Amino acid sequence: MKPLTEVHEIAQIAYGFIGSKALFASLNNGLFECLADQSKSLSEISAETNHPENLIETLAIACVSLGLLEFDGSTYKNAPATRRYLLRSSKAFFGDYYRFQIDRQVYPNLAGLDRALGGDEVAGLYTGGFSDLSRAVDFTRGQHAGSLGPAFVLARSVDLSGVETLLDVGGGSGAFCIMLCKRFPQLKATIADFPNVLEVARYFVEESDLADRIDFISAKDGFNGWPEQADAVLMSYLCSAIGRSATKDFVSHSFDTLSPNGRLFIHDFMVDDDHQGPSMAACWSLAMTMGNPDSTVIRPAMIEALLEEIGFTDIRIKPLIAGITSLVEACRP
Repeated sequence: MKPLTEVHEIAQIAYGFIGSKALFASLNNGLFECLADQSKSLSEISAETNHPENLIETLAIACVSLGLLEFDGSTYKNAPATRRYLLRSSKAFFGDYYRFQIDRQVYPNLAGLDRALGGDEVAGLYTGGFSDLSRAVDFTRGQHAGSLGPAFVLARSVDLSGVETLLDVGGGSGAFCIMLCKRFPQLKATIADFPNVLEVARYFVEESDLADRIDFISAKDGFNGWPEQADAVLMSYLCSAIGRSATKDFVSHSFDTLSPNGRLFIHDFMVDDDHQGPSMAACWSLAMTMGNPDSTVIRPAMIEALLEEIGFTDIRIKPLIAGITSLVEACRP
């Protein structure tokens, strides 16, 4: 990212949250769904959404300015990306991820960022282990919508043809296990996560007809309940959430759990070793500081050194979701 030189470039950052809320409000109030089948006039949109014309027009114009909608002078319609990713009828629907996780969880939590950077204990995404069922449901439902894409890419980036058992630590909704089991028919997986999260995961696993191949264990007591041995261990979006000390503990315990020649996969936000970005990965790393004073930015050299210290070999790191996440693969000798 080149250094900024103009005040309007700074303004785009400062006011960016308003665009975010325009997106969330459009999803929450049915604006995109209203335009799912055809272009409509302002009066038609107002009637279908049950919102006053002057107010829904303000939202619609904001969406046009952001590229989410198109306006021909008399009617509004969804932009191509909106049709592909923000309509429930689309197989690539991403809306619930933005609604349930980003709008309801990440966005309000960031109000405490200043205090978090000072080391104060503030609410974070994983604070309390999702003891509140409604919060766990919102988060996990949103995470599932957001994880299906990365899980699809990961399943096609690894070769688990010789792997029979997988432990997914912090597996959330089960998106990664579902995609991996679909890709590799011999694979059986176990998801370890908080009890309320697992209630949602069971729904998605059953919906995918994989209940006979994916099991669940409660992770509320640390490593208790982990299987004695697994051919592979996956930790996706976990290290950035739990911090430095806990990451070392989880990686060490994964080493002990893996069978000889077993493989560890770490998928997470990762910033380049030169500290220059990518910006999306860096911003997500910042968001992960909420509720975790031990949080740190993950970099390839850092994770490689940790894995070597614990005893892993054949360490490989490559980008997975461009500009956001990387995938680490390591082997237990």
